[in-house]
Amino acid sequence: MLVITLAQDALLFCRLGGVSSAISVARERKGTNYAPPIVDCFCAHAAQLLMGLEDQPSWQTVMDLEPGEPQWLDEAQFDTACRAKSGPLHLN
Repeated sequence: MLVITLAQDALLFCRLGGVSSAISVARERKGTNYAPPIVDCFCAHAAQLLMGLEDQPSWQTVMDLEPGEPQWLDEAQFDTACRAKSGPLHLN
């Protein structure tokens, strides 16, 4: 669990600010959120562990791939969409 927590945060901060950001957050949280030996190992190998993650598509890239015109919801439509009914999915 200790490794997974650091890995999730490292991925997030790498995507937000690059490898240096992930290392910085790990060092800031060392001894509180993350176990010191795991942080030391991560920081020593961060560039290799996170290689290529900064090149992953951004949210805008994903949105640009969506076919058709964007659909914008007004406040009432958004509220309705958030109240999705639970239960089995029925496909026609």
